[in-house]
Amino acid sequence: MRKSISIGLALGTTLLVAGGGQATSARNSTAATVPVVAAGSGSAVARVALRDEPAANRFERLQQLFRNHNEQEFGLAVYHLEPLADDLVAHAWQRAEELGLRLGTVIDPRVQAIPEQAPYRYISPFEESIVAVDGDRELHIDLESGTEFFVDRAKFHTGAGVPREELLSESEYIGLALDYARASLAQQVAGLDLYPYKVRRYLNAVANLDSDPKVSVYQVAVAFNMRVDGLPVIGPGSKLAIHMTPEGEVISHEITFRRTADPAALLTGEDLIAPSEARAIVEERLRQRGIDLADYVSTRREFGYLRRGRHAEQSILAPYYAFFYEPGPGVEFGRKLVETVSAVAEGPAADLVARDAQREAQRRQSKLDSVAEEDRK
Repeated sequence: MRKSISIGLALGTTLLVAGGGQATSARNSTAATVPVVAAGSGSAVARVALRDEPAANRFERLQQLFRNHNEQEFGLAVYHLEPLADDLVAHAWQRAEELGLRLGTVIDPRVQAIPEQAPYRYISPFEESIVAVDGDRELHIDLESGTEFFVDRAKFHTGAGVPREELLSESEYIGLALDYARASLAQQVAGLDLYPYKVRRYLNAVANLDSDPKVSVYQVAVAFNMRVDGLPVIGPGSKLAIHMTPEGEVISHEITFRRTADPAALLTGEDLIAPSEARAIVEERLRQRGIDLADYVSTRREFGYLRRGRHAEQSILAPYYAFFYEPGPGVEFGRKLVETVSAVAEGPAADLVARDAQREAQRRQSKLDSVAEEDRK
């Protein structure tokens, strides 16, 4: 069923290269994409972080189609997401073994309290993940989203740092991250359409009164984003972040991917609200909150499939718009604003998307109420 979808926005997309050098275009394809991690570090996969450019380009492309009244030329879908593992505890045991953790227990916060003594000293009593601990190494499997977080606490955000000129190149860090994903996350990333998203360097700065600051880099993180039907995923979910020492040793990863199941609805551009309508909805929402948009500048607009964050409950993947605003020149107090709105026009598919968003909103509110109740005690 997914193969029948013609992805009109995937025009001119990046070529995905398999291990043998066979180039496959993502255009008009949903099932034949080749994961970049299948290629390994020696293939012709682009080693450049694309950041938010793919999603911004998709917005501009869609906006042009609407202006030309050609939005009916492309199709996409609203998807069910594959459910989490039936037994998350058994899944945590399996992943802990695969990652080389030696342990005698796995903590399930739904039925037992997190111990306060070592080696559980870093774990919050409000933990909402299955937790496996082996000395300084931890594995967390989130109960709501299935997010997997692995960390070596002895090395995570603890390094002394090296001068910037001693760092590896961005492409080398991306290559090392790809190698790690292929070796340690092969099942999680197999068959997914991924691309380098961001490379982040964590800095230490030491300054004396009589000298300029001495800056060093103590940790590097490479993030990969996911595409579905050639469209990038926007929002904090469906990312893979791999943290390394400056020398390239992996000390942590977090993976928030969820695979799509069967489509809940097949859409054409005529089933979407126009980008201009989406922006009007967002800006009216902001005005109702008392925000004066005259103090803000629109800095970026994105279109893609939305995934929520590491702790969010989500069972539906749908196309969304995202709008970014920053305080304008001369504004002393203000913060960056990020607003999303579903791109699906009124109808059964829109109702499905709204119900899924409402469940997450209710979960978040319930959590806030629970924390407030604890504070009152």
